[in-house]
Amino acid sequence: MSEFDGSNYTHLSPNDTIENIFTSSSLQVDERHISDERIKDANFFTYRNEFWRIFKDMDNQKEGNVWKSVDSRPTLTNFHYVVIPMNWNDLHSDPDKPQPTTDKIKEIMDYQVTYYNEMSFGKFTMSYEIYPVTRLSQRSKNPDPNFVSVEIELYEILADDRRNLGSDFDGVIGIYHKTPGGSFANGGGVANVNSNAPMTFIHSWTTGVTRHEIGHNFGHPHHYTNGYLYRIEDEDPGWDGFDMMSGGNNLPISHFHVASKWFFGWVPNKAIALMQPQGPDSDCVECKSSGRYTLYPFDGADNSKLLAIHIPITAHEDDLYSYWLAYRAGSPAEIGLSVHLAWFKGIGGGTFKVYYDQTNYDAYGHTETTDDSFVTPGTCYHISPNIRMLDIHPADAMAIQPVVCVESMTPGESIVIDVHFLDPEVSETSKNSLECGSSETSTLPSNRNQLIHVQNTGIDGVLTVKLCPSSGSANAYFYDRFPHSSQKYDAPLGYGSYLGLSTESTSSCSSLDYVAVNNEAWVNIETFGQTDVDISCKVNTCTIGQKKQGGKCVECSSNDNCIRCEGGFYYFVSKCIVNPTVKEIESSTQWRILTTDDMTKLDYSWNVHDVSLYSNAACTGTKFNDGTSFSSGFDKNDGPEKAFDDNDNNYWRGRPTDAGFFWVGMEWNSANAKAVKCVSVLIKEGSEVSNFFNSSMGKQHKYFPECYDS
Repeated sequence: MSEFDGSNYTHLSPNDTIENIFTSSSLQVDERHISDERIKDANFFTYRNEFWRIFKDMDNQKEGNVWKSVDSRPTLTNFHYVVIPMNWNDLHSDPDKPQPTTDKIKEIMDYQVTYYNEMSFGKFTMSYEIYPVTRLSQRSKNPDPNFVSVEIELYEILADDRRNLGSDFDGVIGIYHKTPGGSFANGGGVANVNSNAPMTFIHSWTTGVTRHEIGHNFGHPHHYTNGYLYRIEDEDPGWDGFDMMSGGNNLPISHFHVASKWFFGWVPNKAIALMQPQGPDSDCVECKSSGRYTLYPFDGADNSKLLAIHIPITAHEDDLYSYWLAYRAGSPAEIGLSVHLAWFKGIGGGTFKVYYDQTNYDAYGHTETTDDSFVTPGTCYHISPNIRMLDIHPADAMAIQPVVCVESMTPGESIVIDVHFLDPEVSETSKNSLECGSSETSTLPSNRNQLIHVQNTGIDGVLTVKLCPSSGSANAYFYDRFPHSSQKYDAPLGYGSYLGLSTESTSSCSSLDYVAVNNEAWVNIETFGQTDVDISCKVNTCTIGQKKQGGKCVECSSNDNCIRCEGGFYYFVSKCIVNPTVKEIESSTQWRILTTDDMTKLDYSWNVHDVSLYSNAACTGTKFNDGTSFSSGFDKNDGPEKAFDDNDNNYWRGRPTDAGFFWVGMEWNSANAKAVKCVSVLIKEGSEVSNFFNSSMGKQHKYFPECYDS
């Protein structure tokens, strides 16, 4: 059960469109000029305002024959599948698994019609027709068939039959026999994700597999749980077990998440409460900074009540990231509140206008099961930024830290919660700390809770804890960041943890390794009997601005040859970000345009035809091009001088530094400082930078910022 993968197949990735955000593309000067003279508005360095611009324009992107206006909102209302039983040219049948009968196909598809209608609160109607068994031109082997070629053939068969995509049908389901090798060698099913030509292939013709694969068509990849493996592995870090796109196929009710239902127009805006730390503002007049709410099941039958809390975090490359608090009651998830990080990617693309993904917060992360993922009555849970958000925009991620307390619950009917936000400016410390690269042995008495902060772990240091209780038992809980839930709100120690270790005195000593991320880890030792504790930490790779010395990650000195953040940036949690401390300057001997690799369309290359530095704020007057060009790096013979040679056919083929920075600029000797008031930049088509204001391909852009040195 998977979505199609492969370089040629339709598997929608995030848009590479342009976001109107300032980061580092303003004029930058040599870091020797850095000063703390002036502090700009912090919103100038955040993506949260951009979130609201994209958010308010989302409904304008929902057009097509499957979308209709319902209650003044574009709503996904209808979809028609053609179901085609397929035979390979050389394999007319499979004795181990013959093609399902027409009655069996009807049974499975009728289930889908009912299930999706109920999931949409009656707003969506799926329809289907069963095509005759079709013999393909492709063989089952020699060569092995692949998804792309079979999809093309099926669509060509329908076109030859005068069946038009978008008017006669909206998507295709092909029922296949397994092949000896190639794409169709596996059972289950496979589907593309939010394609303009939705295609699903199914071998295991069951209700669960079919609804799951259709879910891929509707813009959902596999959703994974925010557990320990999610932090360190890209593939298959585990399911949440309750969503039909996340291992919940065994459950009778495992609906799309409420965030997805809301995007499709199946849940009205009034059923979603918006919150942000500052409360109402010009971007969100209805937002609250705190409040008490009663939530009702989003997988129930009534969408007129409050179904979820939506807490925006940030935007990145025109994608939106948010926290969602909701109650899922049609399954064992009814024991508590569900907490998810959700993101909308590729908004406006494909048939379903979104690539929607999510990860659930496993509240009791120290256990191996996700059955206890939920915030339960009488407890408070702090939502700490996970590794995805810290990699995307650590400043915005750290600024939005909700705390939700479950006051009461009527199982299966409703849940009452209180929500507020943690002040991100308050730093937390521990009386006990350990520098990674060292070790410590101690004996703790019975009934002790000891929190230990392990510092300077680099990006992948390994923390090892060994517990040897001489009586009773002992536990260890591992966290990436300070465990506010237990330390501030008296919640269970498992809240917010990613791994746990438990041992009894009747057994031998137990130990556990924990891969730390983002330069720190926390561990809480809980004893129910005298316990010997051994803690050690091994450094592997240090962060930017650190060097490995004596088995430890230490801060680089000014003379060290280290990878550092560029001038105007500083390292914060997980990456170099713009320093909000800036100074307005008049002139400098060095001027450059600068950005980071994650802001460029190509990531590995930034290609600029022309950079013109002017003395006048209207990009007129004296043009400063008499200095020496310099850059972060370049490919072959296309050096920085080509960005200043007045030939728009030439271009600087830029390459980033090891720390992921691009820049190109010009410098002069100390007697020839220049007062640059405007810069005009011509970017090569296909090499745009997402943080340039109103950027469009292959056009010249003029900038009129004050000359800031950040």
